[in-house]
Amino acid sequence: MDFIQSHANNRLAEPGEIAKTLKQAARRAYRLNPKMLEACEVALSLTLQNIDHLKRQLKHLDKVINRELEAIPQTLTTVKGLGPVSAAGIIAEIGDIKRFKDQAALAQYAGLTWTRYQSGDFDAEERRLTKSGNRYLRYYLVQAANSLRGAQR
Repeated sequence: MDFIQSHANNRLAEPGEIAKTLKQAARRAYRLNPKMLEACEVALSLTLQNIDHLKRQLKHLDKVINRELEAIPQTLTTVKGLGPVSAAGIIAEIGDIKRFKDQAALAQYAGLTWTRYQSGDFDAEERRLTKSGNRYLRYYLVQAANSLRGAQR
């Protein structure tokens, strides 16, 4: 019950009833051999401890990334919806921006250009993304674009 209450941020009217209902559903879902019950409880407990440990490591890693990013002169983090992890990924994959003559060269490096399909006077309207380039940069840019799209709502 404490787990439900702490993770629901005190938004539930009756956490005791919800815990009771969840326990009943779990008992009906799959009956374990009593000899296996302790092994399953230990395995689930260890899995939850691993998840908590990984969450703590992610928090620490995010702090380190944020600290390192502050040392780099950049303006990516001023864009609403773009966090330090995405900004750091983009900066790491681009490197020195001055090595690209224009935005088209950067887009081609990221693999964010469309194939050209034409024959004679025919020029296709629907083209596929080339995806030939730095797939990590493409990933970060697409994630950033989705984040920005979500931030606009």
